[in-house]
Amino acid sequence: MYKVLTEYAKAFGEDFPISKMPGYSAYEIRRKAQECLDANKKYSELTVTAATAASTTK
Repeated sequence: MYKVLTEYAKAFGEDFPISKMPGYSAYEIRRKAQECLDANKKYSELTVTAATAASTTK
């Protein structure tokens, strides 16, 4: 998990917002950080994109 969080910080110039994920396991946090890296989007951008996609499919 440390490696992925370090990569996130280097890629986006800020720490991954773990505090926005209360109750999530370390595995889930690592997976979400990796998803951000794969999409080349910050966590906030990724969640906005997901929310927009969800609202357009209803």
